[in-house]
Amino acid sequence: MSCRRSRTLAFIAGAMMTAMPFVGLYTAASAEFDEGNIVTVNIPLSAKSGALLDRKGRPLSYDSESKTLCLLPQLFYSDEAVDNALFCLIESDESIAESFSLPVSAEGEQTGSDDEIKLMQTVTGLDGAKPSELLDRLYDVFRIDKKAENAFAVLCIRYAALLCSDDMLVLCDAPSEKLSKQAQMISQSEPFVTVSSRFIRKYKKISGQAAAPHIVTEYEQQHGTQGSDGYQKTSYRLYNGGIAKHEQSGIDAQDGQDIRLTIDRDMQLKAQSLIKDMISQGRCTAGSVCVVSCKTGGVLSAASAPDFDPGRLAKDYDALSEDAAAPLFDRALMGLYRPGSAMKTITAIAALDAKAIDKDTYLWCGKWYPLGDTMFSCLGYHGYESVQTALRDSCNVFFYKSSQMIGVDKLSAMQQAFGLGKSIDIPLENARGRVVTPGSVAELGIAWSEGLLLQSAIGQSETAVTPLQMAQWAQIIANDGCLKPLTLTDGETKDKKRILKNDYAFTQVKEGMIMAADNIWGEASLSALPYKAAIKTGTPETGSGYNSTVIGFYPADKPEIAFSIVLENSECSYELVRPLLEEWESLR
Repeated sequence: MSCRRSRTLAFIAGAMMTAMPFVGLYTAASAEFDEGNIVTVNIPLSAKSGALLDRKGRPLSYDSESKTLCLLPQLFYSDEAVDNALFCLIESDESIAESFSLPVSAEGEQTGSDDEIKLMQTVTGLDGAKPSELLDRLYDVFRIDKKAENAFAVLCIRYAALLCSDDMLVLCDAPSEKLSKQAQMISQSEPFVTVSSRFIRKYKKISGQAAAPHIVTEYEQQHGTQGSDGYQKTSYRLYNGGIAKHEQSGIDAQDGQDIRLTIDRDMQLKAQSLIKDMISQGRCTAGSVCVVSCKTGGVLSAASAPDFDPGRLAKDYDALSEDAAAPLFDRALMGLYRPGSAMKTITAIAALDAKAIDKDTYLWCGKWYPLGDTMFSCLGYHGYESVQTALRDSCNVFFYKSSQMIGVDKLSAMQQAFGLGKSIDIPLENARGRVVTPGSVAELGIAWSEGLLLQSAIGQSETAVTPLQMAQWAQIIANDGCLKPLTLTDGETKDKKRILKNDYAFTQVKEGMIMAADNIWGEASLSALPYKAAIKTGTPETGSGYNSTVIGFYPADKPEIAFSIVLENSECSYELVRPLLEEWESLR
């Protein structure tokens, strides 16, 4: 059943209570107006919402104009004028009549419910009349030649207009160009025909993929780009067989302002594709890739997958919300993960800054590290490791020992200095996460132990960070201890913040991250890139398996971007580094 048919039926209940015989209702045929009779109609004027643009001014979401063809039943001053207009419109596009019907067929047979027939009897004043008699009565009252082509279609529309309780009766959404031109021409002499504009939100797709669906829809929901709707109020002087405009007033619609985000559409789409390709290969179940500018703090990418088609969000919401893969969940901003061994970069800086270690400190790794009755493991038997080689080899034991040298207060303070455990100041909600302290674990009902310190040092235990926080801390390392605060709105500037002044510590960690990047072999090797990269990988335990993480920056000597990658149920995040940086090279 069509929407308009539903609206007509919905009106029946009220009409049955208030309808008088046909002769007592307003029709163009029966109305008698003198020169003092004024009818006023209000036509809403829709405002166009502003577009969301990427950093280069390319649209991510925007409003597309659509026309709506309507009738204004209050202005039906002449049956002949109304019927002629409808015959012309239907001749231009017969489909406009398909949404309207009577409870009686063109042959006079009942097709609707008994309630609909009863309503028709009431409004025509023919109680107990047969359907065929009701049909003839309508033709007579509306003065329609029932032998004319499309006469029944015109009759159906006239009846719907009679029952319409609104100022406007929608004839057609998105009329064809031919129909729209015909309607515009008729409206110049017949004010009861109007073509109004409305706007439909669209989302730009490249190769079938919308860029940043989570970011765009969240921004629209939390801030919006709407303008201010207006209205046109027009009064007409109606008299028998004629109509004249009396006066007009109203408020113009004010369109919304375009907003340019820092998102780079190409980088965002590449990041989304990388995750989706891994999902399709069965090598992860979900993930996030975040890229931020080291110079401006702009968030270039905040990809989260699985994702969704934002243009179908309203229609598909129930299915999406029940999907076990959680495509509506924004993993970049709200996903909380153990970072794993990526955390060793902060642990190293904390130990170096406290002078507990230096570049010449060598700590022994024999694969196992005893603490009380518990044996903590490493990935391998590394022998003596320096801070740089420990980052390259991702030696757990080196950082177990380093964390014990400085203690939980200094370690957690450094983690917090890097932005962990607090939301990032961007205009979208994002998770705070958690660093491991005696107080934070007590809130979880966990008793403090030294083992939690060791696990925190390598990004395990109850540590929880978002992918965007990981990209931010990578940027701090890239900028030698300075944070260029992250922004999402292009052109917004925030003062650089000095997190830590210790060039020595950052030099050691950077060197270790460059060595880690050089240590990737095979198809994922970064050696073919024009410049060296700096990275640190992680493989945090999840309780049911492993996730895979990477933080890094590029180029290593003069960083332009910092990034993070998190893949759920995977050990392959490092494989996305090269194609991600190759995309940046193409943009440079």
